[in-house]
Amino acid sequence: MTDQRVTRLSNYLAPDDEDMPSEAIPPDLGDERLNRLVSFLNYKFNAIDARFNGMDERFDAMDVRLNAMDEKFDLLERRVSSVTARFDNKFKGVGGEENTPHSYSPIMNGSNHYPHENGLDKIMSLHQIDYFNGSVANSYLEFYGLNTRGSIRNRKNRLIKFLGIDTENKMSIE
Repeated sequence: MTDQRVTRLSNYLAPDDEDMPSEAIPPDLGDERLNRLVSFLNYKFNAIDARFNGMDERFDAMDVRLNAMDEKFDLLERRVSSVTARFDNKFKGVGGEENTPHSYSPIMNGSNHYPHENGLDKIMSLHQIDYFNGSVANSYLEFYGLNTRGSIRNRKNRLIKFLGIDTENKMSIE
């Protein structure tokens, strides 16, 4: 009775070896029914492996997309931070020393870089801008993609306006 059930189950579950891919056919184990069951299991395991490989490929593609989204969110966060910094700078008066609440917050340029990432000092106060010579002022204006023409006073005022500093509270820059 048990042999009949095994044979019936074997015939039901396992197709003939001719219908199986060659990699799913195991070596001869001496019993046709056992060979067919092992063949069937090999065939199913190979099918499961193929599905997992497909899932791995889809997960890799999703990982690439998630990394791209992560980069976009990082950029968006930097841009929002820059807009917020420009707004905050309006209320910081003449600025202050580095790492104080009154020092100006850095602003990104159009290439999404901060001045200190490109070899320029952080602008902390109007006093610092006041001591800029024409070359230094031009370096910051070029970094931000602003016009470098005009008198030194006009160039410094252009930079001050771009940084969001309240011009009513600025000291005279001559």
